[in-house]
Amino acid sequence: MKDLVRGKHLENRFEIASAATSREELGNPVYPPARKKLAEHGIACGVYHACVHNMLYEKDEGILRGLYKTATFTVRAAAYRRTGIYCSRLDELLHHADAVDKEIVRFYLSMKSGASVDFASASKLLFAWAKASINNQ
Repeated sequence: MKDLVRGKHLENRFEIASAATSREELGNPVYPPARKKLAEHGIACGVYHACVHNMLYEKDEGILRGLYKTATFTVRAAAYRRTGIYCSRLDELLHHADAVDKEIVRFYLSMKSGASVDFASASKLLFAWAKASINNQ
């Protein structure tokens, strides 16, 4: 990996602390029990990964807004699983989501309305939500 980065003259943009020990798994599917576990956690895994990447590298408010939007789909699905009520509108979802999920929906609604965003705080909230969602499923 270090050679690839060095070959593209991007050493100053990456810090590579470990290296693959083998190429034999490249191209193989994800280990089936791991794949099953990832599927159980749904979208939150993708939000978690993208949030970390955005916090560390991109620091892009547009990406953050998109991640919050994606998180609201997970909140909507969780509320439906728990209550049997599908909420097509986010303001309606606030009445059926649990406390932590409501925070995500409220924050996304404020972003949609054009409120200013503290990138670090918004990222930490989303990161904590995704982590909790993954650990609690």
